Amino acid sequence: MTLRLPPIGLPIPDPWGADADLRWERLVSAARHMRGQATSAGLSSQVDVLRPLLRAGDTAAVISLIRSSAYARALSWLWTEVDGDCRDSIGFRLVETLRTAHRKPSTLLVEQLAHVFFMRFDELDDLPGEQGGAAILDTLGTLLADGASLGLATTIAGAPVPLTHRNAPLAVAQTIRRKAGDPEAAIVAMGLAPYEGGRYMELVRQHLFLEELRSMPVGATTDVLGEVTRPETYSKPHVRGRMLGHAALEILIDRAEHQYPGDAWRDAVLEVAGDPRLTYLDSHTTWWAPLGSAREDRVASWLARADLKVFLDALEKFSNEGGAEGMERMLPPRKQMLEGLVDLGIVRRSRLFLGDDVRRFAWKERLSASATLTGSQYSRRALLYLDCGDFHLIEGSHNTQLWTYLDTPSSRIVDPSTRSFVYQELTSELATGFELRWIARMGTEQGTGHTSIRHSGIWQSKFLEFLAAHGIAIDPEAILSRADYQNLRRLHGLPWVNPNGRPVPLESKESHGAA
Repeated sequence: MTLRLPPIGLPIPDPWGADADLRWERLVSAARHMRGQATSAGLSSQVDVLRPLLRAGDTAAVISLIRSSAYARALSWLWTEVDGDCRDSIGFRLVETLRTAHRKPSTLLVEQLAHVFFMRFDELDDLPGEQGGAAILDTLGTLLADGASLGLATTIAGAPVPLTHRNAPLAVAQTIRRKAGDPEAAIVAMGLAPYEGGRYMELVRQHLFLEELRSMPVGATTDVLGEVTRPETYSKPHVRGRMLGHAALEILIDRAEHQYPGDAWRDAVLEVAGDPRLTYLDSHTTWWAPLGSAREDRVASWLARADLKVFLDALEKFSNEGGAEGMERMLPPRKQMLEGLVDLGIVRRSRLFLGDDVRRFAWKERLSASATLTGSQYSRRALLYLDCGDFHLIEGSHNTQLWTYLDTPSSRIVDPSTRSFVYQELTSELATGFELRWIARMGTEQGTGHTSIRHSGIWQSKFLEFLAAHGIAIDPEAILSRADYQNLRRLHGLPWVNPNGRPVPLESKESHGAA
């Protein structure tokens, strides 16, 4: 028989379009899903037998039955019921029995168990421990991998783990990102489209979101960054009992380990987790405890920049009571020193103490961790506390001296629940109390542990010399203007850092001597 060709001029259909394969895969997935839904009609008698046994918790009786292929399919169908009362009867023993009794599982059994696996995924870990815990998901994944020859796609090209691995959602997301194609088409090509709305695909999309955060430039402001601050995003369950917001904040904070990421990233973190210095709030337990103290300190150091800005703005506005000459003398050197310390990356924590007029002036700023200076005579004053690790300082507006301490001046001034102070509590009285505690702990040979410096002449030299005498090195060029640095070298010379100047408590000396 000769093949008859179409006559000339007969229109020939165009080849499949670019989206034809995608549409075909969707049809295949839909057909599989419909076949699974129709299964119960042919297994009604087995379903009716198993349901009361599962309700009664008679696992032994169920195990004896599901060695039969029909009962195995009926059991897997009961587990797929969205609102069924037997869906949580799944357990390690039952899954393991299916795996060992059906070394070559039927296509239908594999598809139904795949539905359970992909739709519920790590939610299975939350089932009671006596049912097997994490072993349920792992054993189910092994069973599905064994059934891959029946048409269930279980591999990801170029990925280190199969689709049925516990860490597969991350691998799927990374593969999609690496190929830089259409995510929806990739999901269909992997055979995952029927499981949209389930836990597995929820995690894939979460990891895609997190991969975007990992790839965006540090400090960038994009729609992805805005998504972080939406409650419906950051409150989603993620992995290991944490929320998606925990994972997102870890990425934002860790990527800015060696630089300040800018106000947008800082504000996004604060929008979700709140001020890390407010340790008495429930939000601190919810967010900062899981994120860890290192990340908490890093964000607190970002907030020191905001506190410094408020302080310097107040210094510029309210320190000019003695005329332009007074402000010119007071502001630039303090600004240079404080900004220099922050830029060196040694400032760990900060706190503002503001008079009423200053607070009204700065009301638009973030003042959640600040405290109030009481007394109308101090309404136009501001004090700034900085924790610099090896030393602590309190700088103030007007004629306040620079107070420098070799340890935390007092627990009270850093207690976020203490919200009001008298000016003297943070200056002379604070120094007196600290000195008594220092000498009682360290002995008189270690000095007083603090110093106060008036802002006159090259006052920064006294600050540097005090630190150097106690073994603390600060780069003078970082905290001095070029002119002041040259004057320091000419008039005083650069301070020599005493390598043995670190204070050692008496008890440490005694224990060392005894050893």
